[in-house]
Amino acid sequence: MLKVENIKKRYNDDVPYVLNNISFNIQQGEIVGLIGKNGEGKSTLLKLLCKFLNPDEGKIYIKDKDIFENYSLLRNVGIHLEPVFFPYLTAYENMVFYLKVNNNENYISQIDEVLELVELKKHKYEKPSSFSFGMKQRLSLAIAMLGEPEILILDEPFVGLDPNGIQRFMNNLKYRVKEKRISAIISSHQLYELSSIADRILVLNKSKIVYDGTPNYNRQINITLDRNYVGNINGDIRIEGNKVITDYQGDRLNDLITALTSDYKIIEIETSKSNLEKFFWGD
Repeated sequence: MLKVENIKKRYNDDVPYVLNNISFNIQQGEIVGLIGKNGEGKSTLLKLLCKFLNPDEGKIYIKDKDIFENYSLLRNVGIHLEPVFFPYLTAYENMVFYLKVNNNENYISQIDEVLELVELKKHKYEKPSSFSFGMKQRLSLAIAMLGEPEILILDEPFVGLDPNGIQRFMNNLKYRVKEKRISAIISSHQLYELSSIADRILVLNKSKIVYDGTPNYNRQINITLDRNYVGNINGDIRIEGNKVITDYQGDRLNDLITALTSDYKIIEIETSKSNLEKFFWGD
């Protein structure tokens, strides 16, 4: 559905590339998370996908067509980079305006459904100028999901939402993406939330993609015993002398500890950073 091929971008000839040979694909119905420290090029990449910037080198394709050579390819792309509204229009009127500008007036009947999805339906006749930051975020997300987008490009969609609101929005978003077979790329600093919704994670570091694979937010648990472990343990567990290493959580971890204490004394239990956390803060 979406293909990025050998993209390079820098802002002037005297500085290094912000993005250097970036390549990846997003399949139909796939949610891809994008993470990286501030300044690593996440926003630049999303702006390139939205044609807000031009690459110095490389190509971006939607359905095998170059987006920079085909004017209308972004018509079915829902974009949330930062909330921008007409303050003198209500939330409902802003959404109608968006549909009219994009010649999608046949989707006006969908507005209530999408506002319900982001929990703003009861505020549809209020003006965004009176909204909190979180409400503005949700309205921007609603506009991005209007119509029948084939691709969603979302930058920090969870910012400004309370924990319960984040969970509900993630559930609703994932259901809609999978139901309608939308391709989505989501940039966020909220690692746990992103890893729980994404099928894949891309990690940007020093202008390159250094990881493209399954999200893993589980923290590694290191259990130190009073002597070397002898025997076998079933499950996703590694033995290194007197250390038992696993990423079990909750009841599975409790059961493991109970089993170990029947024959060994536990000296120490340490929790290390998850794979995603290590990309931000190192080991």
